[in-house]
Amino acid sequence: MRHAPLYIQIAEQLRSDIIDGKYPLGSLLPTEIQLEQMFQVSKITIRNAVKILTEEGYVTKKSGVGTRVVKNNILSQLEHVASFSSILASEANTSIQRSSLDVVEIDESHEYFPIFGNRYRKFKKYYYNEGVLVAAFVYSFQYFDFDEDDQMKLDQMTLHEFLASKNYDAYKVRDEFVIIHRSENSEAQEVFEADVDLLLKRGRTVLNHHGMIIGFHTGYIDTQTYPYVVEFEA
Repeated sequence: MRHAPLYIQIAEQLRSDIIDGKYPLGSLLPTEIQLEQMFQVSKITIRNAVKILTEEGYVTKKSGVGTRVVKNNILSQLEHVASFSSILASEANTSIQRSSLDVVEIDESHEYFPIFGNRYRKFKKYYYNEGVLVAAFVYSFQYFDFDEDDQMKLDQMTLHEFLASKNYDAYKVRDEFVIIHRSENSEAQEVFEADVDLLLKRGRTVLNHHGMIIGFHTGYIDTQTYPYVVEFEA
């Protein structure tokens, strides 16, 4: 596997440290000299790494003060967007169920094999409105070890934040939408009962900073019961 340039690797490490709380909101990152010594790289490499974090909105630089952490959410670029799941979750009549974080073993015939290898992690979330299942999301991403400390983190963080703490941080997402028949999709059959026919399928591909796929998030939404809504703030 081809390695990313050093400055990108350093930016990813610093971003992960910010999200994981090593550098809290409002705190200062180590100085350029300290970062040079910490990573054993040149000044220009550190400056390029910090530039990435600045462009992403995680830090600001001020002469005579330093580099301050101003955001610690990996989706800070989307802070003015209310997603479908967040809108649904905010309703009083909505309840959410989570599956366990499973390991799925696959072989070379599986579509995910070229990306994940012979195993990957899988996680499901179910959204019920007034007791009726209206949406199910299936998250598939690179395999990593998972222990009790990780479970505590996952309970306290969003899934995106948890993955970022594992260095699987989302930089870009690509969504595709299509109407499907439940009866023609095996995964949809796993999450929705037979009395549901048409579903909106949202296929989301998640990429990291250097364009590598780190996961797939597939949503199945019963739009006849609950419309797919996204809110944007100018």
